Amino acid sequence: MPSSLSTLFQNCLIWCLLLIFLTVPILLLKIWKSFVILTSWILRPGAGLRSFKNSDIMTIGDKLYEKPLLNIGFILKIQSKINIIDFRSHFYKILLEPIDSNGTGRPVNGNLLCFFKRFWGYGFKQRLKLKDIDLEDLIYESNLRNGETFSDFTNRFFYSPYEEGKPLWNVALLHEVDPCGNPSNHEEVGFNGTTLLFRLHHSMGDGYSLIHLFEQLVEKTKTPATITRPIFSETIWDKIDLFLSVPSTMYEFGQKTSQILNLNPIPMTGNNTEVIYSYFTLDLESIKRVRRKTRVHVRSILFTLFGSVLRTILLEQKLNENNLPNYIFTAHSLPGPTHPRNKMCNDWTVGVFKVPIKNPNVLERLEETEQDYLEFQRKGIGKIIKSVLLPLMSLLPVTLLQKISDLETNVGTSWSAIVGGNDYKLLGHSIPHIWPFVGLTSPKMAVVTISLSHSQKLDVTLGINREFLSDAGAVNRITNELFSKELEDLVNISDRL
Repeated sequence: MPSSLSTLFQNCLIWCLLLIFLTVPILLLKIWKSFVILTSWILRPGAGLRSFKNSDIMTIGDKLYEKPLLNIGFILKIQSKINIIDFRSHFYKILLEPIDSNGTGRPVNGNLLCFFKRFWGYGFKQRLKLKDIDLEDLIYESNLRNGETFSDFTNRFFYSPYEEGKPLWNVALLHEVDPCGNPSNHEEVGFNGTTLLFRLHHSMGDGYSLIHLFEQLVEKTKTPATITRPIFSETIWDKIDLFLSVPSTMYEFGQKTSQILNLNPIPMTGNNTEVIYSYFTLDLESIKRVRRKTRVHVRSILFTLFGSVLRTILLEQKLNENNLPNYIFTAHSLPGPTHPRNKMCNDWTVGVFKVPIKNPNVLERLEETEQDYLEFQRKGIGKIIKSVLLPLMSLLPVTLLQKISDLETNVGTSWSAIVGGNDYKLLGHSIPHIWPFVGLTSPKMAVVTISLSHSQKLDVTLGINREFLSDAGAVNRITNELFSKELEDLVNISDRL
């Protein structure tokens, strides 16, 4: 609904002030960055340097040659053993072979050939020639070290530094190692298959690009529709109103996120980046059942489950009922409405949502979560971040982006969700489980969660910062008991509606 006349007048006045004070600095930054890009073409004409797009900016401040935090990927539990030579050949043929729809001989997934390069303070992608790619170095077999758990290996694989001058991805194959096995002995009797781990630095693509890479590698019976349409229809006046309301909307959004300082029940020092990872599966039909009864979005159900589990943990480990805050805040990534299919890129935005935890009534918490999600969509905050904030940040050199990242006050938790297809196979071997992966985006983040719905199930990866919860047994209880119990309780309560 369009804003009131007084609000429109205030927004127009703020826009005038912003244009007066910010036009010259922004213009100078734009000119300087354009000059740097032009100079890179002149001084290094054969280097193939490519500047990053606006949506890449949130990821290139990562210290990827020291300890990269902004990695994404997937973990496949494959029923049978995969031959490493066959997989390398398959990977090359499907993802790297220089054939595209125009027949120009260029790789479709060109970012798989790129690495990060600085030039005059700004970040660029530099593309290697295909003949310089060593697949034996990038795709390899590995083993658990003596006394190492699968969670330990996950930390070692996903957070190890990249090598300068090499592509920003890796694949590791572990044989007879079950991600869901006994934490003290993952070489479980009875699992004779392969666990495949793939990591990609976020600057080269987002989670929605990742699922399309995965879809190219495997055989499937259904292609996912990962791109969502806007919840609310927009007229030309709605778009004008959205543009004019940018100052007030971002001010309100800033106020909301600033509450994290006072309401975040899990403050983090940022001194630890060791994460305990656990992998589990929820019944997708139960989630759909709740959605049909309550008529809310699946995201709201997942947020509510997440809040219920954290509520239990906080009451058991750290707080009592009276000290529980009304809300926790969780970040959630959202795809851009024009995200291209079958192309590696970053085309996404992010939201920060209030998830109530103090109210003991789970249905009331679910409804409040849904209303906050709808309000976020109505105000177009995700679009404003993507169309205004990210282009402004893209003008800054990498050093400043890293300082902003270091000073970041994190929201504490995050949950991302991806939609997949059905009945996946790799080289003819069944893949019953696909756990997506996202790195601990900040040392100040307590919990990171990402899920993939496919084949009538929801595979979920849960990562918990050891500063928040250091007991691996408690983490496994969350995944093996608490999530399923909270979902069962929510189903039973919603069935009575």
